[in-house]
Amino acid sequence: MPELTTQFLPLLAFAAFPLSILAWSVFQRRIRPLFIPRAEISRIADEMQARHGLRARQCARNEEYQAWLGGRSFEQGKWRRVGEELGRRASP
Repeated sequence: MPELTTQFLPLLAFAAFPLSILAWSVFQRRIRPLFIPRAEISRIADEMQARHGLRARQCARNEEYQAWLGGRSFEQGKWRRVGEELGRRASP
């Protein structure tokens, strides 16, 4: 059995690199933005509503898209949360 482990060790080491990149990307885009306090998200949403009115949610989506284009995963997650907050406010 030890021969089997040493035989696949280079393959496991090679596969670990893309998996670590994927894990880091998921952390930056989905998990890290959850640590932004809800009060901060509400404050940003209030500013967006004051500045853009009814178009605030679309502007938040545009900011999320611009963050995606720029490769800024954390910012993309932050603007997704702001857009969700604006959507919550708009629904009855």
